[in-house]
Amino acid sequence: MSRVRLGVPYFLRTRSIDHFRRDLEDIVGVGATYLVLIVTDFDLLFFRDTLYDMVQEAKGAGLEVQLDPWGLGGVICTPYSVFPAAHPEACQVASDGSPVGRGCPTHPTLLAFIERWVDAAAALGADAVFWDEPQLGVWEQGETVVRWSCRCPQCRQAFSARYGMPMPTELTDEVIQFRQDAIAHLLQTAMRRAKGHGLENSVCLLPREHPRYGFGNWEHIAGLPELDSFGTDPYWTASPGHDPAKLAEFDAYIRRFADKVMGLAGTAGKRPHMWVLGFRIAKGTEGDMERAARVVWDAGIRDLAIWADKYGCGDNNRSGDPEAVWRTVARIFRSWRVQAGSSGP
Repeated sequence: MSRVRLGVPYFLRTRSIDHFRRDLEDIVGVGATYLVLIVTDFDLLFFRDTLYDMVQEAKGAGLEVQLDPWGLGGVICTPYSVFPAAHPEACQVASDGSPVGRGCPTHPTLLAFIERWVDAAAALGADAVFWDEPQLGVWEQGETVVRWSCRCPQCRQAFSARYGMPMPTELTDEVIQFRQDAIAHLLQTAMRRAKGHGLENSVCLLPREHPRYGFGNWEHIAGLPELDSFGTDPYWTASPGHDPAKLAEFDAYIRRFADKVMGLAGTAGKRPHMWVLGFRIAKGTEGDMERAARVVWDAGIRDLAIWADKYGCGDNNRSGDPEAVWRTVARIFRSWRVQAGSSGP
């Protein structure tokens, strides 16, 4: 049987290990092989012992454990972080001069903060770090960028030293390149720290290819020597799959990113993975998840994770019928295992 990898996320919402054990039984029961445990900087401040116990319980249940530094410094997946309150001097500044509550990727204080998080992740006994949608700030009105970050004194000085001119307030080609290089350097520094602890590194890039969002050069990230697994998450908000006339469009959207991940990961010698949407699913449309998973399988990817809302989201991202979504996750995972068994070694 060829091996498939099947993952789900878990937010820290309980300090009861007995409760977590019951959740693990459910997670293992649907066929997951790895758990992406969301670990915010707030969690590490107040729940480190609980996190250690959770990691050990999950590994004892046979799951690989990846830790997701969700919100870390305000540059991983979401801006919600305790970092700005502790280090206002190391935060981003927007192009219009307004403060931004996210750490600046060129500031050594943020780099040191993230390295300390990695040290803690290793001490918890994790197998890998899942670098979830690293990003910088861009604010738009329609298709027009109205402001961006970061243009703090640290960035302006570094930009001037590199290009021999003041840092513009417009999102020029030079600014775009500088921003990409800054976040890539931060990511590589953190990954190198993780590798030093024997941890694997997995990265998921937002499925937005314009470089103004942080990464236009996906090849550079996929090729980082410290990286083990490369992927993306082409989620849909109003899924074309809800309209039978647009099924081909829906398939093409998922397939385009699956093919891109396969190609870049193959060239760089990394393990490709993909995420399928499992939150904010309208009741009765759970089949969109299965359709997306089939497209990912047909593209040749054998590492699939589903961000299901039962354990991975707050109330604001809940689906119309979370239990139906969870049953769909079980069907998808079962289908992948059956296909892997019939596809030969």
